[in-house]
Amino acid sequence: MGYDESLNLPYNIPANEYLTLKGEQFSKSRGIGIWVPEILQRFDPDVIRYYLAINMPENKDADWTWNDFVTKNNDELLGTYGNFIHRVITFTSKNFGAIPSAGTLTDIDNEAIQKIQETTREVETALQQCSFKKGLRAVMNLAQYGNVYFDHNQPWVLLKTDPERCKTVLHISLRLVQALAVTMAPYLPFSSERIWKMLGHQHLIHHWEDALHELSIGTTLETPTPLFKKLELTDIVTTTDPFSKLDLRVAKILEVSDHPQADKLYIMQVDLGPLGKRTIVAGMKPYYPIQEITGKSIVMVINLKPAVIRGVESKGMLLAATDTDHVVSLLDPKDSTPGAEVGIEGIAREPAPLLEFDAFKLAPMVIDAKGNAVYNGKPLKAKGIIITADKPVKEGAKIS
Repeated sequence: MGYDESLNLPYNIPANEYLTLKGEQFSKSRGIGIWVPEILQRFDPDVIRYYLAINMPENKDADWTWNDFVTKNNDELLGTYGNFIHRVITFTSKNFGAIPSAGTLTDIDNEAIQKIQETTREVETALQQCSFKKGLRAVMNLAQYGNVYFDHNQPWVLLKTDPERCKTVLHISLRLVQALAVTMAPYLPFSSERIWKMLGHQHLIHHWEDALHELSIGTTLETPTPLFKKLELTDIVTTTDPFSKLDLRVAKILEVSDHPQADKLYIMQVDLGPLGKRTIVAGMKPYYPIQEITGKSIVMVINLKPAVIRGVESKGMLLAATDTDHVVSLLDPKDSTPGAEVGIEGIAREPAPLLEFDAFKLAPMVIDAKGNAVYNGKPLKAKGIIITADKPVKEGAKIS
């Protein structure tokens, strides 16, 4: 306003609620989230975009769950949208090879054209108002309508009984496909571009009005390929990083005493903040005198299956690094508060209720050249603070 009249002032400030993961708000420091680099390695970007848009927390919090992610992909994106497009282009390409002309239009054909026009206007309005979920639902309703239109007219029967009517039905079906490609382009740009090229277009999708344009009769259709693939929940679960199953926390050592039945073991009372206090047994006696280790902040695995060690139950395991010279060092979380979660950026926390030691070994951690505790090259952090070795140890020292 103070500059001049050439700048546009905001006319709408949309705001969303929170997207949560299993009921918890996303948190980079706590490792709770869906990490873009990781998820792009596992899924088509348009699948991710679809779920984010259809599950957008526009008016209230929305929860990301893998079960719902799979359901939305299989039932909606693949089963309704992708299925209609693939069956129409495949049938037309196989039997005619190019876009057929339309003959006399029936009431149901005109209804389909009117449905295209209505959907295009509805999606455009929704996008202008930042009502993205509403716009996407309108596109999906058009895809559902397309399936009903295709099934009702049965072009596979018309191919033998009335070839001219079959051409008309396929022409209208292809117009529905074209409208879907255009209206879905803001949401799923990559698959929309593929559909656009399957229809024989040489230019990119760039105008909404293209959804209303007539098809170019006789244009050769490209060989269709499936846009999406079916997902299995078991595939997602089994690819979860083993580190996500660890529940690592910062703890403070309150009291230390010698184990009465072992020369190298300490019995420790540790404070986990809001999680309370615990007793653990650790073989730190040869490496840390009692006066040095008492009061230290450490990192420990709190969901490890409890073990009775020389008659004393240990409910957790502190983490320490050991190098090839047998130098042992505790991990140092600096000023992190007791109970703080320790995680890695890019790996969501999904701790197992009770972790077996063999499962712990599936996530090997080491000390890098900078003295940082790392897993797969990424540093362990507690509320943004990088965890390091308490004492100098060689690069590659194993953490256990």
